[in-house]
Amino acid sequence: SVYGMSATDPIHQEIKYDGGYYSRSSYETMTNEEIEKALKNASFPYQWGVYTTAYARKQLQDAIKLCGDRIVYCDTDSVKTIREINIGVLNTKLKKIAISNKAYADDMNGQRHYIGLFEDDGHYDQFITQGAKRYAYLIGDKMGITVAGVSKKINEDTGISFAVEELQSLERFRPGMVWSKAGGTISVYNDVDNIKYNDPITGKCIEITKNVAIVPSTYEMSYSKDYCKLLNEIQLYGDYQRERE
Repeated sequence: SVYGMSATDPIHQEIKYDGGYYSRSSYETMTNEEIEKALKNASFPYQWGVYTTAYARKQLQDAIKLCGDRIVYCDTDSVKTIREINIGVLNTKLKKIAISNKAYADDMNGQRHYIGLFEDDGHYDQFITQGAKRYAYLIGDKMGITVAGVSKKINEDTGISFAVEELQSLERFRPGMVWSKAGGTISVYNDVDNIKYNDPITGKCIEITKNVAIVPSTYEMSYSKDYCKLLNEIQLYGDYQRERE
């Protein structure tokens, strides 16, 4: 996305390898001339990234305020609510800003699109979330899952994603849920050098050097530390309020 590209640090660290060892550069080891050169050659001025990201967060916060206590989930560029909200109130304001900055374009059908407006992504019959980038939903009898780290690969035999097949029901969408077929892959680093492997078929000895193997992995859903802290604070606040009553 534009937000992510703009927010990238323009000063990249250098990693130098020497005889099996490596060193990593840092701001502290760079001279002022090296830092200024890196900033001068950057794709974007650093200030663009700061402003772009902050402005995007401000737009999201405006939507959150409009949702009020109907909001159940938000991401970097979206909000999910209980029942509909009058998003047109915010879109009218955003459209005026887009027009004043000529931030719009016409598609092949002649329809004009304005930057920054919120669009209706539809309705869920049931929705559950366990934190950022962790949610599942039902639309009729069709289930959908979004979990960072869980593959959305489709099972060609059934036409349904492996993630949905393994979950089976929203009741199972809890910490401790383990995906196997949809668990994705991990990179396993082997730093042992000069491994000798005797091929049982050819009888030849094969020397294997340092390598990286991409292997299948499982994924177990859990709460992030920040989300766990938030839930604990909510629970403590609820207990406190009940004691006062």
